[in-house]
Amino acid sequence: EEQAFWVLVQLMRRYRMRGIFRSESPQLAVELFKFNKLLQRTCPALHRHLTEEGVEMSMFMSEWALTLFACSFPLDFSFRVWDAVFVRGFSFIHQLSVALLRVHEAEMQHACFEDIIFLLRAIPESLKENKQLMCSVLAAAHDVAWDSTSLEEEAEEYWEECQRKDAEEKKEEEISKVE
Repeated sequence: EEQAFWVLVQLMRRYRMRGIFRSESPQLAVELFKFNKLLQRTCPALHRHLTEEGVEMSMFMSEWALTLFACSFPLDFSFRVWDAVFVRGFSFIHQLSVALLRVHEAEMQHACFEDIIFLLRAIPESLKENKQLMCSVLAAAHDVAWDSTSLEEEAEEYWEECQRKDAEEKKEEEISKVE
């Protein structure tokens, strides 16, 4: 139990995951923004189709990011993901998510909203049934291009915009309370 506690502490501090779980912090929104940009750059046609169909990245990425793929994915897959996160950082979550979508890209390209959601929900089971697929997805994730400088700069701008909007909303709330 003590070791698990210290793992959690490291995740929160070293990998900046604490902000993802804080209600007053838009860090989860920033991580979703980064993933959205990464998918747009690496799989533009798929990104465009998902957007056209109304699929929000938060519909699946929130669970994947918040649990580091531990919720519905096979345990041996989750162990490997956690190992990679400790070695490569939280960016691996984004890279792995892109790799998972690439595996199902051809199916998703021709699917409507409901079918895309069904495909996304079936991903964990497909990995349970096919260990070779699991290994190939994990390997492919390491090859997803991650331009940290560009993504981090854009994310920083997005973060500042979120904070500016939050400050404006709080100010408007205070004004409406006074009136």
